[in-house]
Amino acid sequence: MRKALNFGHTIGHAVESLMLETSEPLLHGEAIAIGMICETYLSYKLQGLPEEDLKDISGFILKIFGHYPIQETDFQRLLQLMQNDKKNEGDRINFTLINPIGKAIINQTASAEEIVESLRYYNQQHPKDQKYH
Repeated sequence: MRKALNFGHTIGHAVESLMLETSEPLLHGEAIAIGMICETYLSYKLQGLPEEDLKDISGFILKIFGHYPIQETDFQRLLQLMQNDKKNEGDRINFTLINPIGKAIINQTASAEEIVESLRYYNQQHPKDQKYH
């Protein structure tokens, strides 16, 4: 049950750690919000979450937390930070994904390429373009 609460935290904690190394750290909630958008994208790609749900979740989170672009040059550092997450098993980066909304799917993994794709998805989002219904 506790693992269900980790949704957004694998990528979010890595973003939070990365930003603590800069002069503009993010609040914990802001970093986890980024992680939730990325992990929602992984849920769409890997668990069949409907695209409309992906757009709704992304739009809702962006309206509340705004958007903090992540430099592509930082993606490898983020992957390194995710490798150190205590939820991992062996060399696999562990996620809690969703499908449908409200149903957690624990102990899921994604490749480095899929994680980078989720970060690129996040970077392409713009709060003003989002339509949350």
